[in-house]
Amino acid sequence: MPENTQNKLLVKGDLSGIQEFIFNTKSKGAAKTLKGKSFYVQILADLAIVYIKKKLDGYQITEIYNGGGNFFLLIPDTPPIKEQLANIEKNITRELKEKGLMLILTSVSYLEEKTFGENLQMLNKKALEKSLNRFCNIQDAHSLLFLPEKTIKDNEDFGKEIGEKIIKQTPTNQIITHFDEVFTLQKYPHWINSINLQVPKWRAELKTIFSAIDTDIETGEHNEVVSFEHLGLLAKSRTGTDNLGILKLDLDGLGTIIRDKVKTIEENKNLSELLSAFFNTKLKKLISEKTLPESTAAYRDNVSVIFAGGDDAFIIGAWDAMIHLTTLIQDEFESFFNAHTLPFLGNNKFTFSAGLVFVSPTFPVSSFAILAEEALAKAKKYPQKNALTIFNYTIEWEQWKCVIKETKEISEAVKNKTISRSIIARLKRIHLVYEEVRLKRFQITTLTRFIYELRAEKPNSRGKYFTDSLKDKYKEYLDEALKKEGQPNAILVLPIAARLAEFTTRNPK
Repeated sequence: MPENTQNKLLVKGDLSGIQEFIFNTKSKGAAKTLKGKSFYVQILADLAIVYIKKKLDGYQITEIYNGGGNFFLLIPDTPPIKEQLANIEKNITRELKEKGLMLILTSVSYLEEKTFGENLQMLNKKALEKSLNRFCNIQDAHSLLFLPEKTIKDNEDFGKEIGEKIIKQTPTNQIITHFDEVFTLQKYPHWINSINLQVPKWRAELKTIFSAIDTDIETGEHNEVVSFEHLGLLAKSRTGTDNLGILKLDLDGLGTIIRDKVKTIEENKNLSELLSAFFNTKLKKLISEKTLPESTAAYRDNVSVIFAGGDDAFIIGAWDAMIHLTTLIQDEFESFFNAHTLPFLGNNKFTFSAGLVFVSPTFPVSSFAILAEEALAKAKKYPQKNALTIFNYTIEWEQWKCVIKETKEISEAVKNKTISRSIIARLKRIHLVYEEVRLKRFQITTLTRFIYELRAEKPNSRGKYFTDSLKDKYKEYLDEALKKEGQPNAILVLPIAARLAEFTTRNPK
């Protein structure tokens, strides 16, 4: 039955200060702390909704959406309720203030003559204005942006404590109490199978792997969180490089889709369930059950999902695992949404953009979070979106598939000594050609210079055939780039592949 929207308020609850709270974290022990902080933020929305329902007892309240630190409700539109919402906002924020968080509640009267998407657009606009006005208050802005050292330290300890509790996953274990409500997995069972509880844990098989790598490596207790340093060591054992990969991805144009296509609350519910089926259920299945290509290494031992929600995800792992997981997610995303459609969306095609960065395991958490966010933002600026930014260059997903193929071929050729490793440096220099084409300063000497650099060291060397094939590929990528006005990204396939091959061909020892 369609939801009755007559004389109703559409309410948005939005937690502010999330990024600073989660990622203002020391590198040491960050695997557990980030998991704890992120999960805490997500369950806060559950507890806030329960609190609102208690305070508005007797009124019909419909939960429309809850995820990613915000939620939407439909409640009766009366003056007393509006006043109560203001008091609820103050009470919740007062309790969260010591952690540098605040809840912003915004409401608009639901207009029957408008679609759900149009009403939601009005609400989001008002919520943004309210949030910006809140930051015009110097005291509020300062308290969120410049947390005292004691608050940062307390949040660090708090995150570890929550992390330890959720890792044990004892259903009756009290994880947190807020707004007079106790959170346990038994009381909120929908979290038990959530992707957001996924984290690599020490188990017998993993300890065996590390024993084979180096018997002097200290491992953790059974079911403890695998540290970022150990994830880096797993990558190093396979490639010689101990970097982490940081992936942040986000659905393209969801706001526009909802505004233009979603007419009713029921349609929005169906859309939310579909997105959750991928970003929660499907993604968890992939990480839990799949292994890296041509390897017995399991994703579940190599990657940690910091958060995954209705339309986005933030994942950290061994750098080589993250390369393959990015490819796997993109492939499965296309297959999933080709197979699952909603009639009211018409021919709309879902796409997502992503940023992938590589850092050392001890790199500051707040810094790599910023780098991942900047990489995603750059991918979102690509004309059609639906793109990936890596090494500060943006490419299309089809080009990414070429990168993976070329990386494998170059790496194998170097490992087999078909070509010398010095060719990687030559391939990396192709990015200079990209800049020339992008700035419309391309000269034929650029092409001949590169071909000259790819010459075989000896006329009959084993690498001559390989370098000749590289010349042909380069010409193809260049030709494709020159055909795409203003988007010569195909040129970047070989230099990106060379950077990745550089990672994979270092001596593990």
